[in-house]
Amino acid sequence: MCMNKVLNPIVYLQVHIYREFIKRHNLSINEFLALDEKIHLLDLLREGYEPFHLTGTEGVLEEIDEYCKEHLAEIQKSFSDNSATMSTQTNSNATVKKMRGFENLFP
Repeated sequence: MCMNKVLNPIVYLQVHIYREFIKRHNLSINEFLALDEKIHLLDLLREGYEPFHLTGTEGVLEEIDEYCKEHLAEIQKSFSDNSATMSTQTNSNATVKKMRGFENLFP
């Protein structure tokens, strides 16, 4: 078997882009995984493989940054709205604090 052959080009793209994204934003792997859990970046790369694999690394990273800005803003807004209506603030405040770790990534 030839080891140079890319067995799954979608997984290759996901790994390549997540490594570049981590470098670009100075994230740990755990921070990236926490972000992915909230806004599904790896799913975005899988679903958008056709246009992304032709775009180039910098273009894909710019698209992902824009995607992150939009989705993190929506998540922050929904948590703010929910915390205003919830009688017990503890769980929603903890969730908002977790999301605050990402707000400086995409000014």
